[in-house]
Amino acid sequence: MDDVYYKLASKGAKTWNCWARTNISEEEINELPISNERRLEFKNINPLTDVEQKKLANELGVLNLSSLNDKIVFQSEIDYESFGGYFFLSDTSFENCTFREGASFNNAIFFKEAIFSNTTFLKSANFRNVVFNQSAIFAHSKFHKTASFSGVRVKGGTNFQFSKFYGWTHFSNSSLQLALFIEVEFKGMSFFDNTKFISNSIFQGAIFFKEVFFKNSTFYKSVDFANTEFKSMTSFSDVSFNEPPIFHEAKFHQDTSFYNAKYKSVSGGDTEVMAWRTLKIIMNKLHNHDLELLYFSLEMDAKIATSMLDKNKLKALWKAAPLYTYKTVSNYGNSIALPVIWIFILIVFFAMAYDQVSWISSHEDSFYSFKLSLSNFLPFVPTSKAIIESILEGQNVSIYLQALMVLQNILSAGMLFLLGLGLRNLFSIK
Repeated sequence: MDDVYYKLASKGAKTWNCWARTNISEEEINELPISNERRLEFKNINPLTDVEQKKLANELGVLNLSSLNDKIVFQSEIDYESFGGYFFLSDTSFENCTFREGASFNNAIFFKEAIFSNTTFLKSANFRNVVFNQSAIFAHSKFHKTASFSGVRVKGGTNFQFSKFYGWTHFSNSSLQLALFIEVEFKGMSFFDNTKFISNSIFQGAIFFKEVFFKNSTFYKSVDFANTEFKSMTSFSDVSFNEPPIFHEAKFHQDTSFYNAKYKSVSGGDTEVMAWRTLKIIMNKLHNHDLELLYFSLEMDAKIATSMLDKNKLKALWKAAPLYTYKTVSNYGNSIALPVIWIFILIVFFAMAYDQVSWISSHEDSFYSFKLSLSNFLPFVPTSKAIIESILEGQNVSIYLQALMVLQNILSAGMLFLLGLGLRNLFSIK
């Protein structure tokens, strides 16, 4: 095989890294974006002597090693399986290659772009703890067995568009920049637990045929799961979403969990409103009442925030006030405690208002106004009706008092409705 980089790699990590160390100065190593531990490891590698360089060039069939300082390109089929701990200083391409044996790149560092587009891994592919200082491109690749990217660090773009994973897939404890998993097929179990998605992540049209776990992961920017299919158990437990996740037209398995997921406060906009509304509709279809209520609340919060974006502040307050009131008095119908508290406040408030009427305030019973307010809260109850009639009998009922009582009736009816709504939602009554 006329592949000089394949020949060089086949000589093992020690020879490869000595060659790499020969082509870089200590000052340049100090500027490399790697940990101090790996930097010290690289510095301690002995560069090739002139004799060793000539011998290696002869073994590789090249005039001198300086011709290898450009882009590293591997060709065709690769039987050599271990690239663990290799330092790849230049742009590196395994594009269109086929790994017939298990491919191991554990702890390798790609200092520049790494291209694995349209690459086929017939056996296991291990990229555990690999550092990609620029883009990692695996578009249109096929992983026929287990693919492990646990602990990888991608500092450029992460591109797996249109790839297929036939076995288990591991991205646990990884850190990914601009993660593109568009129309990827995950045919085995998939693990993205404890993963940090540093910038935008796109899973549009992806299909998860087996269980998938995003447990305890963090999406620091937007994440798009539009048209994604989750055909088996799916876990977003303890996930942190810094922006509203997009799940338009996504299909969920019945066993889907967002337990203890965390959502940042919304900043407003139609996109956010639609994102929460979509999740609300999905949870309704899954008969997950608790999450449906949660996403309804987040949708309402987004509507308030959107209203406040209006440059006309008076118009903004007019649009936001009803929803804000709804939230304040009942947490959008999700609270029992809030309506009860407001009922007590209203009873006390109207008791104080009734006490402004002279014949009520002068009554020998110091709780006369409170009795009227409490009874007027439930005027349709026979006992309350009788108490009200006894208090008002023979008195000159002013328009002021009548207006107060009617207003209390209206507000009381609203609070009772919200209390009933809270009980209905608590017990998931349809």
